[in-house]
Amino acid sequence: MPDIPMTTYKPPGDLDYLQAIDEAFSTAMVTIQFQDKARTDQALMQARTAFKKLSPAVENNFRLIAEGQVNYIELVAALLKMTLYQAEAKIEKAVEQYKNALSTCRSGFGLMQQLVPQYEDENEKKILLGYLFKIFELFIEGLGLALQMQIDRKQGKFVSEPEVLKQTVATWKKIEELDFINVPAIIALRESFTQQAGIYENTIERLLNEQKTISFLPPLARKVFIIHGHDEGNLRLLENMLEDEFELDVVVLKDEANLGDSVIEKFEEMARFCGYAIAVLSPDDIIKNKNTKYFQARPNVLFEMGWFCGRFGRSRVCIIKQKQLQLPSDLGGVITLEYHESVEELEGKLRKELTAAGILV
Repeated sequence: MPDIPMTTYKPPGDLDYLQAIDEAFSTAMVTIQFQDKARTDQALMQARTAFKKLSPAVENNFRLIAEGQVNYIELVAALLKMTLYQAEAKIEKAVEQYKNALSTCRSGFGLMQQLVPQYEDENEKKILLGYLFKIFELFIEGLGLALQMQIDRKQGKFVSEPEVLKQTVATWKKIEELDFINVPAIIALRESFTQQAGIYENTIERLLNEQKTISFLPPLARKVFIIHGHDEGNLRLLENMLEDEFELDVVVLKDEANLGDSVIEKFEEMARFCGYAIAVLSPDDIIKNKNTKYFQARPNVLFEMGWFCGRFGRSRVCIIKQKQLQLPSDLGGVITLEYHESVEELEGKLRKELTAAGILV
């Protein structure tokens, strides 16, 4: 604590309370590095109790610093709780602590903006606390991206984990752009954040390598298989576009001879000689779910799309749909083109996708 000028009035006991808050703050600077939730909770209780006992006559700067220190301990406590709940997959509770931690960062930084230092020690504490709130704000924002990924997955949405982790690391890298403070505790925190970013970068590399090792069968031809429902008009428009404009061979299952095969046998025989699939999704089925009602594509369309994704990979499957049609969340990673009235609107975009896939040369 700073040397208190004799001219500053503080009733007996206030100095002890300020020192108690300062000690609790120093404890929290250590417990965050060791993920020590129990000691953090003890420090928070000590700081809150002491802060409540401060008299109204305490000089404003001392009060602002003390309140900022209490805020920092509250931030550490919320962050440790968030990490714990996230590990236990208690997503709702983790989100609550995430919001608490982020809000505390911003309010704490706001307190430091109000502080007008009169002494060197006050200025040092303003800089230290302000810096802590800024680096933790960035760190927590990065954690929030990973938390949102868990929420999206729980809701059945498609999420690219490497992309989310890249965004998280990019957010944490912004900490390095802040002015450096040569304080041992700050140096240790920055190093721990750098190590965490390094762990994420290694995870990204591993995930990307795993994705590369997924092996798909090579297509046997440059034919295009059209998957379709009941939208006969757009089916034929697409077929004509592919044959006449792109000069490609096209397979429409219902136009092929059965040769005594079952539907699934006929599909597999025809599909394996194609190198690309375009699914024309149309609002064929009405789905009722409690008080909601919506349209979706036929089940056979979804099955055939899944077959092509599993055999040749998502890069060789393209969805064509009207804008208002609702897609299952699992299809979020498949190339999707939308039209208003007719598939003819998509000629340029289709040409681009087929060229990228090596079907058009």
